[in-house]
Amino acid sequence: MPTRITSRSATLIDHIYYFAGSNNKRELKPRSGNLLNDITDHLPNYLIVLNNNKHSVLERPLVRVLCKKNKQNFAQELSTIDWGQLYCQNDVNSAFSYFHSTFTRLFEQHFPLVKLSRKRMKDKKWITKGLKKSSKQKNKLYRRWLSTKK
Repeated sequence: MPTRITSRSATLIDHIYYFAGSNNKRELKPRSGNLLNDITDHLPNYLIVLNNNKHSVLERPLVRVLCKKNKQNFAQELSTIDWGQLYCQNDVNSAFSYFHSTFTRLFEQHFPLVKLSRKRMKDKKWITKGLKKSSKQKNKLYRRWLSTKK
């Protein structure tokens, strides 16, 4: 949501970053947002850390690894399939069943469900590669500024 609203524009310039740390307690749940008021030209941000005493472990979701190598192997094996049996079918439903089962079997073989890695589990959907790169560059320039004041 925008944090500075004028008659001509609405911009997002205020941020809250929260890092629970490596020894974070899973029962702490951060909630944040903006307060709507007209005290200043910026909307105030807030952060509330809720204590959820449920001792549930965050399960890593299952994902498919759609890397270039897996795609190439899938395409190569798909091209070797003899589709003659598909074209010999007299019934549309049985032809589709044959196609679907063959395609699904190959797909499951080359793109199996695997648990999301711990590293990727920490990624946020809105943090893109470009944002990560820009953040690293900003931190590098800040460290340089700290030592030279230029």
